[in-house]
Amino acid sequence: MPFNLAHSILGADEAEHTALVLHGALGSQQNWRGFARGMVRRFPRWRIVLADLRHHGDSHPAPPPNTLAACAEDVARLIDAVGGVNAVIGHSMGGKVGLAYAAGDGGPVASSVRQVWLLDSLPGAQLDALAGDHEIYRVLRATESLELPVARRDAIIAPLKSAGLSDGICRWMTTNLKLTDDGYELTLNTQGIRQLMDDYFRRDLWPVLEEPRQTLQIHLVVAQDSDRFSPEVRQRARAIPAESQVHTHLLADSGHWVHIDNPKGLGDLLERQLFGA
Repeated sequence: MPFNLAHSILGADEAEHTALVLHGALGSQQNWRGFARGMVRRFPRWRIVLADLRHHGDSHPAPPPNTLAACAEDVARLIDAVGGVNAVIGHSMGGKVGLAYAAGDGGPVASSVRQVWLLDSLPGAQLDALAGDHEIYRVLRATESLELPVARRDAIIAPLKSAGLSDGICRWMTTNLKLTDDGYELTLNTQGIRQLMDDYFRRDLWPVLEEPRQTLQIHLVVAQDSDRFSPEVRQRARAIPAESQVHTHLLADSGHWVHIDNPKGLGDLLERQLFGA
């Protein structure tokens, strides 16, 4: 039986167009619900599908292998299940999943998909991260040390802070708890996510961005204050050939968390290039 991503759909059933939103590592569809609600109110011709990537939220257990290619296959099945998607919008790791889908990792790209958006999503490999000191691995180790279940969401904040995580990350991780009969449990499969991140950091998808394409547009959004994009990487993004149909945008007044730091600016950009077009 094929694995299917947990998802929810915002907007009217009779909406003319559909966008699929993919969250980043250690997140879930809940991270984007507020932004998505605002967009479907603003653009009633659109509906938005929010998905939990494999091993996140309610999308587990998921079968191996835990790779970007497997994530792209998950996305392809979801697009078929919801009756077609016109745009795939991914933040951080979700953007690289969208790019893997555009590369054909999940099979031929659905004819309905016209745009793929990478929101502050680094397309290249990050081999240095595989040493284990990257923030994602530190969060995974700290999360695995938690004694669960807990009676309150905020009960995990103190032990995560004692493991060296920032206050912001500790509070963000409380969104990955789900109330059960025994208390709050984690909605992340850390072992599966670790395998997924290993592949994520190894994969170099710059060649996908730089190859010529006919109709599919790729929009790369770089947050002005992002710590993910070095000056050299930003220059490489600007130098992508025009025949690649890649459009690079700089989102002002924003760090990595684009939908939180500057939701209006992101919404206006999506209106000009997608929702209002």
